[in-house]
Amino acid sequence: SSVNWAVANGTTTAADFTGGVLPTGSVSFAVGETSKTVTVNVAGDALVEANETFNVVLSGAAGATLGTASATGTILNDDTLPTLAIAATSASKAEGNSGTTPFTFTVTRSGNTGGASTVAWSVVEGTATLNAADFSGPTSGVLSFAAGETRKVISLNVAGDSVVEANEAFYVNLTTPTGATLGTASAVGTILNDDVLPTLAIAATSASKAEGNSGSTPFTFTVTRSGNTGIASSVNWAVANGTATAADFTGGALPTGSVSFAVGETSKTITVNVAGDTDVEANETFNVVLSGAAGATLTTASAAATILNDDAAANRPGIDNSIAAVTYISVPSSVDDSIENLVSNQKWGGAIGTGASLTYSFSTATSVFNYENIFNGKVAHAPVSALTSAQRAAAQQAMGSVSAICNITFSEVADTATSAGDIRWSVTGSPNEGTADAWYPSRSALGGDIWFKANGYTNPAQGNYDYATFIHELGHAMGLDHPHSGTPAPESGEDQLKYSVMSYRSYDGAPLTGYTTSFYPVDYMLNDIAALQYLYGANTSYNTGNDVYTWTTGGRIYDCIWDAGGNDTIDASNQTQGVSLNLNAGSWSSIGNTFHNGSTYVRDSLGIAYGATIENAKGTALADTIVGNSATNRIVGGGGSDTLTGGNGADQFVFTVAADGGDTITDFSSAAGDRIQVIAANFGLTAGGTALLRSATSLPAAIGPAGQFLYNTTNGQLWFDRDGVGAGAAVQLATLSNRAALSASDIQLVSA
Repeated sequence: SSVNWAVANGTTTAADFTGGVLPTGSVSFAVGETSKTVTVNVAGDALVEANETFNVVLSGAAGATLGTASATGTILNDDTLPTLAIAATSASKAEGNSGTTPFTFTVTRSGNTGGASTVAWSVVEGTATLNAADFSGPTSGVLSFAAGETRKVISLNVAGDSVVEANEAFYVNLTTPTGATLGTASAVGTILNDDVLPTLAIAATSASKAEGNSGSTPFTFTVTRSGNTGIASSVNWAVANGTATAADFTGGALPTGSVSFAVGETSKTITVNVAGDTDVEANETFNVVLSGAAGATLTTASAAATILNDDAAANRPGIDNSIAAVTYISVPSSVDDSIENLVSNQKWGGAIGTGASLTYSFSTATSVFNYENIFNGKVAHAPVSALTSAQRAAAQQAMGSVSAICNITFSEVADTATSAGDIRWSVTGSPNEGTADAWYPSRSALGGDIWFKANGYTNPAQGNYDYATFIHELGHAMGLDHPHSGTPAPESGEDQLKYSVMSYRSYDGAPLTGYTTSFYPVDYMLNDIAALQYLYGANTSYNTGNDVYTWTTGGRIYDCIWDAGGNDTIDASNQTQGVSLNLNAGSWSSIGNTFHNGSTYVRDSLGIAYGATIENAKGTALADTIVGNSATNRIVGGGGSDTLTGGNGADQFVFTVAADGGDTITDFSSAAGDRIQVIAANFGLTAGGTALLRSATSLPAAIGPAGQFLYNTTNGQLWFDRDGVGAGAAVQLATLSNRAALSASDIQLVSA
């Protein structure tokens, strides 16, 4: 028998079967056969679809009749929808100040990707309120995935701005998927604020000048805005503090006001009009203080000004004007702040940098003045008395210090009824004279005059308060100001006695209410010297020989060295404490005994003036640290385990005896000309001879009986063996911490 079969009916189509056609065929039964199998091959796919049915139908039977002529098959769907998930790819970043910044998110399709899918997306607010201005371009859309696609990128363009605001969070949400299901449907982006408020700083522009005799004189200050100037800012200002009163200003009231900055503006000028008068008075100070900043923060909120008195009392019989010429000056802003801060804007003689020849005199009870001395706004004049011999000696010593530093000469003249010196030293018994005061250089008779209260400052000696007052007040008479009231503000950490005898502070940050130090500078200090030399030029003929600077054993040292030339030495060999010496100009050394500065015990109080070169240093018998400069330095560590640094230049590291060894040399360089010198006789060697040096990667053994140097190139240790292979042990002379190359010619055998 035989019969035909074919797939028909149902919900399938030809595409559901292998070959893409509806299957057909026939089966034949031989004699005795009772069963045949019809196989229909269904084509697999990845489509998500319903279950599908089909029928296999028999027809055209031969040698048989048909009973059940149809059977049903069901194709069960085994495919699932893909999953869509969103994640932030690059979506936490600064917005920028202009243009746009792309924030990206990635939508990933996983699972069955054989079909097409779509999904909608949109931006929604997070922790901050967003608006259209935060973005440039669309903030919603639809993503379409073709069959096989697995990844799509959403790019949002965030608009840059210069608005100071909080970080802003937003979400990108997925909704209404087709041909897919949602997994992670939301991702967060964060717009990081990169804008900060600008800063405002005030500085005196032209604010130390004579007031005039009438009308008003403008004192100007500049408020500078820095940083983010893409927003508007404003700030209030007011005149406050100081010794000036409302009557010193035009209108009879302390001036106030405000300044406003538009977008992009960086500078505003404040003008304070000072009223002219003919009152004989002390110089007066005031501050312009900023407050209430909007759209900005304050850095330097105050600037100081000085109203220079330009009035003298009507001439009375006797002294008239000072003899020497006076020049009113303006210090360029390019000058170092440490100098500009101390300069009061008037000097003796001519232009900046030129010297002057001044006279001085000592007043007596019969001296004549054509003005009345003012202290803190009160007359502090009569009765006048003479300085003691100790005070006169201190005054002359102080003037000698000025002459040593800069091009000023002083010559004494008699103080008579008709003449007196440019610098006039006086004592007053007035109860209104609280301490001491001095007048800046001036064309008036009072210019350069120095006053002390009676029964005070009677024991002036270097290192005590009395003598420090003498050099302080003479500093004013030469044109130096206080750091705390000078313009611009002092450099950080430099408003203290360590840098200037003109300071009211015993240490950095000390109050202005009085000194607390137990020991005072014995001379003008680092910034004083720089300021005086700026005004009058450096004295280049002072100490031009081969000077040796040494101090009393165990004494306290508070000084600054000015040296104009020669081959000079700081010799600390007599000190009983280890020292730290630094030969670089503008540096500080620790030497001598400690003293309490009101805050702590200190000894780093020996300075070297800018422009001074000290070539050599000698340490103590204890552990020292010595640092050279760019000159050819001769450094003698002495006993103890010293740390020696030559700096630039061809330096000589000197060992007097082998027992001085154990030192560390940090920067030895044969190529730079550095040499190790030993005093030959003390090492059993011959001066001028050639050193015997053996070098190896470990400490080499001595050869022969002669004294010899042994160098371990691995650890930089240099040893000396006085008797070579003899019984005496080698001693370590130095360690070259940089493990420098060393040859016999680098070791010099010298006589002294």
